[in-house]
Amino acid sequence: MIFRIRLGQFRNFNGNKSANLIASLTSFPARIDDVWITIESIFQQEYKPSKVVLVLADPEFPGRKLPKSLERQIERGLEVLWVQENTRSYKKLLPVRAKYPDSFIVTFDDDIIYEPWRLRQLVDHAEKYPNSVIGFRGREVSLSGKARFRPYMDWSPANKESPPYRTLLTGVGGILYPPGIMDDGMLSDVAAAQLLAPTADDIWFWAVALYSDVPVRCLGYQSHIPIRSNDIDNSLQKLNCYGGRNDKQLAAVVDTYNLWGKILAG
Repeated sequence: MIFRIRLGQFRNFNGNKSANLIASLTSFPARIDDVWITIESIFQQEYKPSKVVLVLADPEFPGRKLPKSLERQIERGLEVLWVQENTRSYKKLLPVRAKYPDSFIVTFDDDIIYEPWRLRQLVDHAEKYPNSVIGFRGREVSLSGKARFRPYMDWSPANKESPPYRTLLTGVGGILYPPGIMDDGMLSDVAAAQLLAPTADDIWFWAVALYSDVPVRCLGYQSHIPIRSNDIDNSLQKLNCYGGRNDKQLAAVVDTYNLWGKILAG
């Protein structure tokens, strides 16, 4: 299906204040001119979030100068949350969780067009599986021996039948995080996250859920609509997946927090 989204064509975004659900994303200068498209697709969700929040780092945008396409989205209802420290992809969740500790948060990537049914399906499954982290896309943890991972690129895509303690979600499709279920100390430990998994927030958030005994569930929908088909060259995927960095970051996080017992039991 092709989605045609044009700036200025739609009315102001009025969030569903009773939803207690925030749609959150972050961006950076190389993508800032196109992020309005992702935001528009979130504005047009069938299930309206209470807020749509874009987290930006002050050092990346001198004078907080933004493109007119994004200023228009702000006028229409987008909230921009400015932070002083650039923690890269970690910004999509951590600053929003700190500001809105009692809200459900759904994180989105900034280079994807999201179909209108995405949030509705996440909310429906959150009602079915309360106190779980839920996403559309992920991989099932695969082991080689008692306490050793198979290479990340050999892991199978996760689905609804994947064990909830061996499911690692990847953020492209959208991930729902309920409030109050993940260990605050580990979740907010940005220094540890950037030391152990500097380019893999998905691995860190999976490890926090595992550490907190929180089930992780994948809906098994791998497809997505990128804004630019060649954007892989500008993403972390090339470095993490094809460069083998995910394997190193997985081992570092699991070893540091002694999570093998939970993985083997799951």
